Amino acid sequence: MSSYFDRIIQEVSEDSYRSLAEGLIDILLASQNTACLEKSTVVQILTNFKEEKDATKPGLKLLFESAIVAEHEKTIALIQKLGLQPK
Repeated sequence: MSSYFDRIIQEVSEDSYRSLAEGLIDILLASQNTACLEKSTVVQILTNFKEEKDATKPGLKLLFESAIVAEHEKTIALIQKLGLQPK
C-alpha cells in the first residue's frame, strides 16, 4: 500500500502539499476510529505537525497511511476529489 501512496505523492506538486496535508488531518481529526492507530504513529503525526514536517513527502505518506486505516472511504474520496489516481 505504501508504494501506492508514494505514487500519489509524486503526482502532487509541492505547492499543493499543505492543502493535501490539511485535508488528511481534517479526516483524522473528525474520525471516531483513530483509536485503531498505534500510539507511535499518532506521536509522529503530532511531531511532524509541530515541526511543520506534515506537508513533506514522508509526512504526507504517514498521513495517508493513517487516514486510510482510520477512514478508508473518506481518504479514497479525497484522493478521487483531487484527481490523484496513480498511473
